[in-house]
Amino acid sequence: MNLIDAAVRHVQTVERADTDRKLVEKLRALLALQRRYELIRDVVGDIGMTGPSVTKFLASPPVMGATFAEPLENDLLDGVLGGPDYTLVANVFCGLQTAITGLEAGDTDAEVPDSNNYARVAITNDATNWPAAAAGAKANGTAITFGTASGSWGTVSHAFLALAVTHDGDDVIMWGALTTPKAIDTDDTAEFAIGDFDVTLD
Repeated sequence: MNLIDAAVRHVQTVERADTDRKLVEKLRALLALQRRYELIRDVVGDIGMTGPSVTKFLASPPVMGATFAEPLENDLLDGVLGGPDYTLVANVFCGLQTAITGLEAGDTDAEVPDSNNYARVAITNDATNWPAAAAGAKANGTAITFGTASGSWGTVSHAFLALAVTHDGDDVIMWGALTTPKAIDTDDTAEFAIGDFDVTLD
């Protein structure tokens, strides 16, 4: 073997060693990323995760004892005593507020702003979505799921059912406070799981 051949072999050996070292470094970096992913997965696993979107369940335990707004109270009293009969609506619309403001009077003065993909959720008013009452209580029979937020909705503290989809329409029929206020941020999906919007009459 001449000096040139020996030099070439030496260079190739060094290059292989350098390549091996770089591969080891890449494998170590991938393992570190995997450990970080597993840690994040464990942290968010309890609240649900699909792709980049995080589902925030708005009531666990449920919204308890949702209160009737004054307009509905008046309609029900008339329906029971003296008339006119109460007319069942075909749909109700679930919305969110960041404060109690206006709800008792049927107003939505603090509804989440009409932006960042917020909109009231339409719910067909039937026995599938609202199964028969028992022990003076009725709850949602299907999940009530809002669109994925494209920006902050603020901290949601109250939810309501209204007669129209129109934002800030001042047509609330009943409302309740969340057990724990929830901040809804970009890529969050707000949802009431089955049985978590609870309406009671005492």
